[in-house]
Amino acid sequence: MTANPTSIHQRLDRRLSGFSLEQPFYTSPEVYALDLQHIFYKQWLYAVPVCQLAKAGSYTTLRVGAYEVVIVRGRDGEVRAFHNSCRHRGSLICKARQGQVAKLVCPYHQWTYELDGKLIWANDMGPDFHASKYGLKPVNLRNLDGLIYICLSDTPPDFQTFAQLARPYLEVHDLKDAKVAFTSTIIEKGNWKLVWENNRECYHCSSNHPALCRSFPLDPEVAGVQADGGVSKKLQAHFDRCEAAGTPAQFVLAGDGQYRLARMPLQEKALSYTMDGKAAVSRHLGRVAPPDARTLLMFHYPSTWNHFLPDHSLTFRVMPISPTETEVTTTWLVHKDAVVAWHVNVRMQLFQPDVAFKEGLPHFVWRFCSRGSMRALSSSGPALPYIARLIVFRRLIWPSAWPLLHGSSMALQTASRSRCRTRANRATATKPALTASSIQLSSLPGSRLRKIPRKRMPRLRIKANSGAPCFKASTFLA
Repeated sequence: MTANPTSIHQRLDRRLSGFSLEQPFYTSPEVYALDLQHIFYKQWLYAVPVCQLAKAGSYTTLRVGAYEVVIVRGRDGEVRAFHNSCRHRGSLICKARQGQVAKLVCPYHQWTYELDGKLIWANDMGPDFHASKYGLKPVNLRNLDGLIYICLSDTPPDFQTFAQLARPYLEVHDLKDAKVAFTSTIIEKGNWKLVWENNRECYHCSSNHPALCRSFPLDPEVAGVQADGGVSKKLQAHFDRCEAAGTPAQFVLAGDGQYRLARMPLQEKALSYTMDGKAAVSRHLGRVAPPDARTLLMFHYPSTWNHFLPDHSLTFRVMPISPTETEVTTTWLVHKDAVVAWHVNVRMQLFQPDVAFKEGLPHFVWRFCSRGSMRALSSSGPALPYIARLIVFRRLIWPSAWPLLHGSSMALQTASRSRCRTRANRATATKPALTASSIQLSSLPGSRLRKIPRKRMPRLRIKANSGAPCFKASTFLA
């Protein structure tokens, strides 16, 4: 397909209401280039939790299309973002995904920048060279109560409206007091819009996420709203009870559908995303009341969905890396004083599953992989009514026609699932001293995940076990 605004509009004009987009929107390099140009290079994108940059000189890098970005905490405590490109010959300055530095030093010719981006050393550049003119190029950055957003555009869109709405919901979670318990990055073999479409519905959950369904309800209203835009009496009673306790909860959806916040109930007795429904962390992150306020669901197109629970929080970042590949980074946040002890009782052979699903290590970590089968069908399929109501984000690109993420998991082509094989080898290790009461998470039933390089895994204690691959993971102490 040769994509141009005219052909895009023609395809959108012939799209049936309530149906997914045509195949080229999920596979075409030309459409992907337009996605980057009109969406990811112009919109505010979630980057990292600010607690990931705990000290002066802490940095993280990310790539948005053709642009490399470095985010670093300065000596003054401020977090700033820059194009990760030396002003001399354009070399990449920080090559690691994250790290700690005293200065930002280009490895090519050693041009040296202060943490605030100022050029402080450039050898043999002559008397007419003015270092003040060659600082790193800044990238727009906002800190929303502990969540860092960036925008590559020279004229970024409004962020304040979203921030003012979201801030009261986030304040009670005290993300400024968080630390990163674990981060997982996977490559989804599917277009970024398919990743979002899968996330925006739970039509597939009962058959593909049995562990998730122990705590997350299958009621479509938890993921969306009723046809008339209202909420049921039962759900409104939950909102009212949380609001009365000082915890914002009311369902709010932006007029253009770009973001949504709501504090939703879980299964009847579930308090958190765990196999037994109990809290995963005994040292809670935040001041959420009542204790059974359950989960604050927040998404912001095109880059993030989040789950903020009374005991811990999860952030997800969606970043396209090709027409048919998407990087999904999941970060688990706990209170800075929680003690994290990682335990794994199986040496896993990790496989990619045949169908797209959200599952992980442990249950409250959602993993979502596919074996190259997340491809749009040649003819688009109908969306469930509540999905069609949910996904109404129209203003990002060609606003008169594009319901950007309109569709359903029926746009996914899945293969039959094969049995998962596991192997377990016994090894010995010293059991860490646990000096406070803890809650140990139950094992996760057989999820099939893609193989992860050993160097990217956390330091693990290996113990033999039988059955499906599982984690007895992430014990948090008060």
